[in-house]
Amino acid sequence: MKALGTRKKTRLSRRDSIMLTLLVILAELYFMFYRVLWTRYDALLENRAANSLKERQIAILKADYDKTAEYKAQLEELLASEAEARRSLPAYVSQEELILLVDSLSKDTGLTVMVGSFQSLATTRESDYLAGSQSSSQDGASDASASGLLVADQGMSLSFSGTFDMVYNFLDRLESNERKAYVRSLSLTTDNKGKVSGSMQVSFLSLINPANPAEYEMRLDPIAGKASPFTPYAGYWATAGGEDAAEPAVLTPDFALYINSYLDNAPGVILTDYKDASSRLSAEVNRVASCKITFEPAANGYNYTFELEGKALESSAPVAAKNNEIVIEVISQNRRDNEDLTAATLDVANDTPLPVRVVVSKDDKTNPRFMMGETSGKVSAE
Repeated sequence: MKALGTRKKTRLSRRDSIMLTLLVILAELYFMFYRVLWTRYDALLENRAANSLKERQIAILKADYDKTAEYKAQLEELLASEAEARRSLPAYVSQEELILLVDSLSKDTGLTVMVGSFQSLATTRESDYLAGSQSSSQDGASDASASGLLVADQGMSLSFSGTFDMVYNFLDRLESNERKAYVRSLSLTTDNKGKVSGSMQVSFLSLINPANPAEYEMRLDPIAGKASPFTPYAGYWATAGGEDAAEPAVLTPDFALYINSYLDNAPGVILTDYKDASSRLSAEVNRVASCKITFEPAANGYNYTFELEGKALESSAPVAAKNNEIVIEVISQNRRDNEDLTAATLDVANDTPLPVRVVVSKDDKTNPRFMMGETSGKVSAE
């Protein structure tokens, strides 16, 4: 029996050892690439995508920035629309305002109008009003749980007398007035002479914010008189042998320039003949308006021409001069807020031998609305 021989041990050659070592190194490099380098490569791709997104956002922002002037123009239009809406639906309810408005329309049309009574104030939530809901509360009382704006409906009863034309003009002006109103009912009677009388129920709408209520600011025309009842009158002797006390002269203007707030119901700028309310021009603006008055000599006086924002009005007949001068009074309201931009520049061209005085009776002291423009001839500003 043959003895079992031992197997001969297999030994790696030098070449095989080098190959095996290289293989191990390549395997390590492979795993290192996938674990380290590939992760970094993914991060690089994500950063490139984020950078591209930011570049697109920057391009959009730059495009918007290049349209800044266009956006500002659109903003001014929106602010003007907002101001117009506020005048149509003011943030207050005032019976005094409505009385003054009806009185103004009555004077403009010649219709004799009397305010009979005011109905109870009815308020409705804005959402309900727009949805056509009739639920409302009287005397301004609102649901405590309600939030948002309230639509206030102030009704008033009017009686009137005049002609058909006067009634038509009154209704036409009431409907076209910037203050939102509508006629609920109307009754008419007439006699054989063509005189018309009747009554109507009118409702005026307001849009009120209960969280920030506003109040109506009444603006009254200046009343000529003394600033103090204790001012001595002409001819008064303070002491024996004293001279007559000088009483301040009362301004009696020939023309007036009114500059109102953009929140006022009246037009922003009004240029008028002080003695003739029908001779006037007005402009509804919330910016600086351009005004001009031209005086030309005429027989027994002078003629004038108003120019305001592209509109013009000439005097229908020569105006007689009084006190050998022409006086223009400027009356301006104080500004309400930073959005109140209503103002006016007045140019005066005087071709007459009479002196023209521009007297600023009232203006905003901190931020004046009135600015004197170009003048020619005898013109002075006070």
